[in-house]
Amino acid sequence: MTCQTIQDLANQGAKIVDVRTEGEFAAGNIANSINIPLSAFETVDTQLSKDIPVLLYCRSGSRSEMAKNYLNANGYNATNIGGINQFIGCLS
Repeated sequence: MTCQTIQDLANQGAKIVDVRTEGEFAAGNIANSINIPLSAFETVDTQLSKDIPVLLYCRSGSRSEMAKNYLNANGYNATNIGGINQFIGCLS
């Protein structure tokens, strides 16, 4: 997935979610993404809609894979786009 594809999906309504810690998010993130740390996923129902696609990322792709599995098991349309390093050009 390219930076342009991510931004196009976001422009179409998809949510880009960074599941890293608040500190990692503050150090750099994909433009237009929101931060929901994996450790705080119990609040996900207040921040995401099951009607809107969710694109997930973290540092390497493993935490976002866990988040994807959790969301998809709970009725969300989630995709793991991988680790942030492959999207360095998308940083805000």
